[in-house]
Amino acid sequence: MQINQDFDFNNFKLPLRTKIYLTLCVVFGFALLLLFTSTFFIIALITGVTLFIINLFTPKKKNPNIDPDVTTIHVQQIHTQRKDKDIIDI
Repeated sequence: MQINQDFDFNNFKLPLRTKIYLTLCVVFGFALLLLFTSTFFIIALITGVTLFIINLFTPKKKNPNIDPDVTTIHVQQIHTQRKDKDIIDI
C-alpha cells in the first residue's frame, strides 16, 4: 500500500496555530543561540583586554644569570672560530 493513496500531500495544509508555533520555536532557538554566542564572545573579549592591560603595566623580569657583555663576547668568539675553520688551504 502506498502512502500517496492514503494521504494526499498536495492538498495538505498546516493550521495557522501550528505555523505560528513552529515560527516561534525557530525564532526562540535563534535568540538562544545569539544570546549564548554573544555572551561567550563578550567574556572572551573582556578577558583578552584585561590580560593585555595587565601585561602592559607589569614590570619586565630580568634574568640575573645572563650578563649581556658576556653573551656578546661569547657570540663573537663563536663566529670568529667558525670563520677560521671555514678556510681551506690547498
